Amino acid sequence: MSWLAFVLAFQLGWTPQGAFVSYEPPSYVDASNQFYQMAEAKVILFDMVEVGGSIKVQDWICRDQVGFWPNQLDSIFFVDAMFGPVKVGWIHECIHPVVPYQPYDGIMPSWDGAQDQIYARVEWKWGGK
Repeated sequence: MSWLAFVLAFQLGWTPQGAFVSYEPPSYVDASNQFYQMAEAKVILFDMVEVGGSIKVQDWICRDQVGFWPNQLDSIFFVDAMFGPVKVGWIHECIHPVVPYQPYDGIMPSWDGAQDQIYARVEWKWGGK
């Protein structure tokens, strides 16, 4: 049992299907086939408590070219405690538009969002350490 551990993770991924809807003015953009980057960090205390967060930026494919053209930033902060196979925790997630390039396509984002989640999760593990 360790009393302190640091975890860093980086993830690259692809979203095969997605969409972006703006309500003022009404518009719809097919955001399928976009890529994303995510960075996550957490601290684990006494193999019982995890505190951390992540940031994910989603990109669009612009004019049939793949490029870093961010349209949304997802930020997550979490705290959880583990009691044997049971994990109890809290997640706060913020979803915000990244505006710079969107007005050029006539899209003015009129959305923002956040949510809190309180959860209990049961995990079982067989074999290994």
